[in-house]
Amino acid sequence: MVCTLHPMLFFLLMAIQAGGLLSMFFNRATEGGRLHGLSHGLFFAAFTCVGFSALVALSFRSQCWIVAAITLGIMIVGATCDFSHTRRPAIH
Repeated sequence: MVCTLHPMLFFLLMAIQAGGLLSMFFNRATEGGRLHGLSHGLFFAAFTCVGFSALVALSFRSQCWIVAAITLGIMIVGATCDFSHTRRPAIH
């Protein structure tokens, strides 16, 4: 994959992706705790930034947009999967 972005934009793009993944892990780690509301808001802010970074990279006709798209997919799966070991009924 050839990334045609300026090096500074490339590193900014990678920092946004890393921040998005870190916010996903922080959101999962604080689940049920008192910081969960804060981490939830942080996750959605990071999710928005990752989405916009994908659009910006795509508008520059750079192939780096795929990194942001993959990060979005990982964030979606990480936020919606239930990793708890207790079985709960799907319908209450």
